Amino acid sequence: MLDIAKDFTLDPARITCPLLSIVGEKEYANSTVSRRFQDDAVKANRNPQSRLIVVKTAGGGDAHAMGTNLSLMAQLVFDWLDEILPAKPSLGATVPSWEAYLPYPGG
Repeated sequence: MLDIAKDFTLDPARITCPLLSIVGEKEYANSTVSRRFQDDAVKANRNPQSRLIVVKTAGGGDAHAMGTNLSLMAQLVFDWLDEILPAKPSLGATVPSWEAYLPYPGG
């Protein structure tokens, strides 16, 4: 480890917002350090909405940071966000029809 890096630490227990960790199956299975960090980070976070998603190789999780399947990674992230963020409340406003945007009536 670089001497300069010793002052920088990550304590997932200090993170209070939901945490999402996505890792490919090979990376998760082949690296004891990475697997332990991923597991420990999500457990230490203690937010019930935190998730660890291990993507199977056959499903596109064959590279570090899902680099070979960014569309799947984006889908997983946005699905998780849909799950944890509240739906936008309706303000009760009506949306005008497209005709309201015409330059003149009947136009």
